[in-house]
Amino acid sequence: MALKNWLASGRQLAPEIVEANGVRSLHLGGGAIQSALRLAAPEQLELQYTRAMMAALLFNAAPRRVLMIGLGGGSMARFVLAGLPETHFTAVEINPSVVAAARALFGLPHDDERLEVRVCDGLVHLEAHPRTADLLLMDAFENRTAPSHLRNERAYTAAYAALRNHGILAQNFMAEDPSLESCLARMSAAFAGRVLLLPTTDGNNVIGFALRTPAHHWPIEHLKTRAGDLAVRYLLDFPSLLKDLLTHNRCANGDLLLGPLDTPDTLGDLTV
Repeated sequence: MALKNWLASGRQLAPEIVEANGVRSLHLGGGAIQSALRLAAPEQLELQYTRAMMAALLFNAAPRRVLMIGLGGGSMARFVLAGLPETHFTAVEINPSVVAAARALFGLPHDDERLEVRVCDGLVHLEAHPRTADLLLMDAFENRTAPSHLRNERAYTAAYAALRNHGILAQNFMAEDPSLESCLARMSAAFAGRVLLLPTTDGNNVIGFALRTPAHHWPIEHLKTRAGDLAVRYLLDFPSLLKDLLTHNRCANGDLLLGPLDTPDTLGDLTV
């Protein structure tokens, strides 16, 4: 059931809000779901790709400053604010109608000392705020299309510069995107090859993680311990997320190796 087309601003698309089977979803320019909220469990992450993006917490369980490019309904913002009480969350969204819909219909709170929502271009914000984020979430889409200026060499250079030491970029891609391989190559080049991939189990998305770290590997036993701790804290299946990371990336001598990347076509052939 379509609830309403949210008022658009200028040339930007109007979000469409749909509700079915107890889930409220936000669409922008087509049938792809940009954000979803289960009305009976509003603090949980409903979509598989949003849960997969939170696998970044395996590498930094308590980021102090999180920056998100592309707000959607704000489900990841609410998840972080609820579960990480010491974390500050900045969301950058170019479409003010999306921000209005997130607050009116998806439970996104108004700005306070822990939450700041800025209506501006994501790349402009990245370039103006170097070394300010511990975790950068990039999830900017209209329907199934991401803005090209957030996927080029300049964007990944800006993403790297926006992160503090040991910071993490987590970016959502559509698995069917014909430019996926080239985007991941640019990400890898900007982060000196320290990139991991996590395809979602529904086959719709691929999450790219890029780490600003001098390390080339991560002890698997350490990650397993952290996954168990995070699962208890967030009621999210971090052990399964870790298992998928280990399946789709290179491992050797008890370590998860950071890069070099394999193309998506070869992901299923890798073994631990």
